[in-house]
Amino acid sequence: MICHIVLPEAVKIAIRSSIFIKLADIMFDTSHIHPMIVHFPIATIFIGFIIEIISHLFRKEQWLRKLSLYFMILATISAIAAVLSGGLFTDESKFSGAIVQIKEQHQLFGNITMMLIIGACLLRLFMVFDEREDSWLKWIVLLIYFLSAIAVFVTGLYGGTMVYNYMIRS
Repeated sequence: MICHIVLPEAVKIAIRSSIFIKLADIMFDTSHIHPMIVHFPIATIFIGFIIEIISHLFRKEQWLRKLSLYFMILATISAIAAVLSGGLFTDESKFSGAIVQIKEQHQLFGNITMMLIIGACLLRLFMVFDEREDSWLKWIVLLIYFLSAIAVFVTGLYGGTMVYNYMIRS
């Protein structure tokens, strides 16, 4: 039996209209991928770091440790995605003049953020699997997490400077 999907006439008109097609072109422009992704590592690193601190204050609450770990894993994945999307989908032809130096600093701190959060996550996973969550290593993880929060702040500062001082005004 063959199933046919019957679309209402209004949907057919919307699909054929140039407004819908132009909206689809804007939404799927690959240069928009990086700006859509970058907010995830910013949020997950900051929120995860706060949860990590709270989990140290309330050590008996196992769910906080797990939540902190989940946020760290999510932050790591999203940081990798942000760095990759910045490198793969950013149109380099848009950059000339003073913005080039800002872009290079943005990339540098993006890479630093990614490496720090990867390091913190790998160390934290080692602690979980080796059953060393209460060892002195937890303080190293907290320090690296803190440094990644600072790095993602600086990365965002450079990214915001590029967008608001050079790209939006041009």
